[in-house]
Amino acid sequence: MNYIEDAQAAFRAGRTELAARWSRAGLDRARADADVPAEIGALCMLARLALRERQFSDAWRRADEARALAAGLPDRGAEQMPLHIEAATARMSGDLAYARTLYRQSIALGRETGNARMVATEHLNLGYVELHSGDVESARELFAQAQAQALEMGYEQILPDLALGATVLSATDGEPDRAARLLGAADAGYAALGRIPDPDDDDEREGLLSELRRTLERDDLDAALGAGAGAGIQRALTEWGQRAG
Repeated sequence: MNYIEDAQAAFRAGRTELAARWSRAGLDRARADADVPAEIGALCMLARLALRERQFSDAWRRADEARALAAGLPDRGAEQMPLHIEAATARMSGDLAYARTLYRQSIALGRETGNARMVATEHLNLGYVELHSGDVESARELFAQAQAQALEMGYEQILPDLALGATVLSATDGEPDRAARLLGAADAGYAALGRIPDPDDDDEREGLLSELRRTLERDDLDAALGAGAGAGIQRALTEWGQRAG
């Protein structure tokens, strides 16, 4: 049994208690076997679970421990996930300046090690940092860059995350109807993959949904969400990309 892979699958499916149980079991096994890469993986899973519960101090502790272990390995890529989680923790806890620094470090590391998926992911995440810092145009460019990179490499798992980014940007642009349609497409995309948003993306989704509920009548919101879900995520992203460009 691969505890960490199973924990990650449970985490993405929203089965938090199961993910926590397997992550703890994986950590115990890794330490017993002196398997440092597996220990890093288990610590990262526990940090992500702490983020889902908004236990930021625990998330920092686990991610920092994982990053320190990774720094002692010859594989530079071992530091990627701990760094990614540290950046998410900074962003979720409101330290946008530090999150920006960490996301840029993660992008640089991803380029160095050839981790193209992480580069696209971090461009999207950095876009949120810029958006919440008030630099809408930089956010727009970063979201578009992430989408182009993901589509070029066929990285389909990130498509709901990209649609969610487009949703938040559309709301910022004062287009609540369009934002609601994009949110419907994003939600349908997550469901099709059998996963829920990661903690930082879920923060964005919940904030956006609260805003849409204040802006739109309930029937209008429900209709727009349904229209977006029916249109499909590829069409939604194509239309957003054409408009953004």
